[in-house]
Amino acid sequence: MKKENISILLILFLVLPNILAIEVKLSKDNYIPRETLQSEITGTFIYLRLDNIQIYEGEKVHPEPVIANLAKYQNKYYYYAMLPNREGNFTLRIIGGEYIESGELRRTTIIKNFTITRSNVSALSINPGLVYTTKDFSLKLKSIYGNQLIIMQFEGTGETKNLTLIEESEDSVSFSIKRSKPGLNNLKINNYNIPIFVIKTDNPLDEIINLNFDPYELSGSIITGKDYSFKIVIDNSGTKNLTNISFSNNIGAIISPKTIDSLNPGEIEYINVTIPVSSKEKEKLSGEIIIHTDYKNFTIPVDFKIIEKVEEINISVPGVTTSINCYDSGGKVCREDQECDGELTPSMEGPCCKGECNDKKKTNYTFAIGLILLLVILLAVAFIMWKAKQKRKSHSADEVINERIKKFEDRMGTPIEVEGKLDKV
Repeated sequence: MKKENISILLILFLVLPNILAIEVKLSKDNYIPRETLQSEITGTFIYLRLDNIQIYEGEKVHPEPVIANLAKYQNKYYYYAMLPNREGNFTLRIIGGEYIESGELRRTTIIKNFTITRSNVSALSINPGLVYTTKDFSLKLKSIYGNQLIIMQFEGTGETKNLTLIEESEDSVSFSIKRSKPGLNNLKINNYNIPIFVIKTDNPLDEIINLNFDPYELSGSIITGKDYSFKIVIDNSGTKNLTNISFSNNIGAIISPKTIDSLNPGEIEYINVTIPVSSKEKEKLSGEIIIHTDYKNFTIPVDFKIIEKVEEINISVPGVTTSINCYDSGGKVCREDQECDGELTPSMEGPCCKGECNDKKKTNYTFAIGLILLLVILLAVAFIMWKAKQKRKSHSADEVINERIKKFEDRMGTPIEVEGKLDKV
């Protein structure tokens, strides 16, 4: 074998593991507005949740809510998102996901570029873009551009259906899973492959009731007089549809929404939890958030230590990796000789400034020292004048007259006595 070939193979051997550590494969590189984006993510992830995957427009996360979901099957992740109704350069970013690369645990942001442009190519909006189910399912289809003949085939049963969609019209289609195999069964819809994850149990009455939470607890160190907000993901990881889900707590938290009507297996919902911490709290704030279902209740522990210094705030939310990286969240960490003119929030790198880091103002001691010296001199002069005045006041009137007579005699000499009358000389 030639030396050149050996060198090339050696380079590939060293570089290829890093290249293939995480692979993000999009169904295409160019989409039209409102189309369904599909992606397969392969890699040795220790931790990856839906919140870790964001759609960015340029260098900023897209401000509008994006309908999306994520499912894992046999070490591969399947992701879909309903794209926004606008053109531009976009990226799919995995932020905060933990994965193994070259034998080391990494959290580096992974970026996959794609574009959204208007064109006359037929495209569909499919919702949901993946299905995780224990029963028959349905999807909503919309033709984004032009009238389309939709040809569908469900791999699990071989069932086929045809549908004509008028531009901007939406229709629903249903499929049965009675004869399908458990596991991944693709549903082919024109050029789209929708992953259908079928879950079956031997006994239909033996359904699994379970909820997962992300984060599974709220803890850390906080100060009083502030409100702390968290987004909690509720994942129905069981096999039974859960209805009438409600929330309660014993820490005075505000939870929104107050109820969730229904949560199917594999579906997720978000709740926003705001915990106001009053100045009455002294050492700690502890309690729990309770999730009520028709079958059983679940709890999320809350345990915060009360501290005094804002610089020592450290909020631990296991499982949540969004917004704890200062730079990815648009903040910055100030140097020791700087101060933040905005809000300080906890992050992996330390206190994260949601504003500008400005140099601390140096005190001008020269002026202060000069002013103090001037005051000392003035006080000394005033004291001397006061003492002199007091000394003058201490002499009586007789003493003053005698003192003046003595001074006069010293100046004129001793007087001569004259005897006899003045007319005889």
